[in-house]
Amino acid sequence: MNRPLRGPYRVVLCDVGETLVHYKRSFSVTISAEAARLGAQAPMREVRRIADEEYDRAIRDPAARGASADADRSLAFWHGMYQAMGRRLGVSDPGLLAQRLFDEFTTVESYVAIEGAREALVRLRAAGLKLVAASNWEPWLLDLLDHLEMRESFDALAISGLVGVEKPDAAFFERTLEIAGATRDETVHIGDSFYADVQGAWGVGLDAIWINARNHPPQACPTVETIGAAADAVIAASRNGAA
Repeated sequence: MNRPLRGPYRVVLCDVGETLVHYKRSFSVTISAEAARLGAQAPMREVRRIADEEYDRAIRDPAARGASADADRSLAFWHGMYQAMGRRLGVSDPGLLAQRLFDEFTTVESYVAIEGAREALVRLRAAGLKLVAASNWEPWLLDLLDHLEMRESFDALAISGLVGVEKPDAAFFERTLEIAGATRDETVHIGDSFYADVQGAWGVGLDAIWINARNHPPQACPTVETIGAAADAVIAASRNGAA
């Protein structure tokens, strides 16, 4: 299945994590450093492999679906994943590793705007488009956007931890359209997850652009490598009615 950009658009839904903001350091380096403090001696390539495998396993677990929409489930999800990493890395106290990593990865000072993100949002708004943050994230995303001085870039916010449902669930996108005051035909979604962002948007009839910045296997969908290129594609489709 492929849904080309049709346009013109009035509203842009934009994912946040790994689309507009990211962790300022390497996740693998941080995990490795904290694990080493608790006795692990795995080389970096092994840490990276284990971290990737445990994350992929965790997010594909049906029991994890919707975790970011509930604070208790979110805490259990992240702690469980970090403990699984710790056990495989041979740390002395997987629970302590999980707490340290959770604290680090939920601190607003640990994140920065992705290069070109601020400029892309400015260009989208200058083109007359309404911007809505549409993200799977706990409520502290509000604090992060304030910290990065990005909250005012959006006309509305749809955060899973606040609306009670997460992507790719159709209910998330339906609720987001309500918040945006928008129809499907005039709306496009931008995000870095083919599964959550693109397939989720397609599931309710929205157009979508996939930001494949990490060189994942290609998919049959409108694809770019940067948020700036995504903004260019949306603006072009909004002007021309097609892309």
